[in-house]
Amino acid sequence: MRTLGIIASGFLLLATALGPVHAQGGTVSATVRPNPLTVSVSAPDPVTVGQWFYIKAEVTNLGNQAITNTVVTINTPAGIIVRGQKKIKIGDLTGSQTQTVTWLAKANSSGTFIIQVEATGDLAGEQISSSDSLSISAVSSLAAFLFRLIFNV
Repeated sequence: MRTLGIIASGFLLLATALGPVHAQGGTVSATVRPNPLTVSVSAPDPVTVGQWFYIKAEVTNLGNQAITNTVVTINTPAGIIVRGQKKIKIGDLTGSQTQTVTWLAKANSSGTFIIQVEATGDLAGEQISSSDSLSISAVSSLAAFLFRLIFNV
């Protein structure tokens, strides 16, 4: 019986984290809402050190209700410079709508870099978010030339 108490307590904690919990007569039910906000980030790979390139994020509302006050933020490591604002307000996303945000960026040194993009917004009074990241390689112009020559890109 002690094990059942632990499992029930664990379920109650999980259900509490997922949404409103209602208990009646020993039954626990939870309201779970899927997050309709998605973000997908893309950039060329590899990039050439010192040359500007574009980072693109597609932010989509997969649901039927509008997501309001939507903001998209890019996070880049040292070595990657982003021109302009890192945080961009895109406003409201209606159901099934996609918005594309683009940043102009440049690598200052060779290496592998992780770029992360996060989208946040309000759905029916609740803050929601989604993020995506990608890894890009920054190479010298000679290495980029050889890469394109070998792989025909």
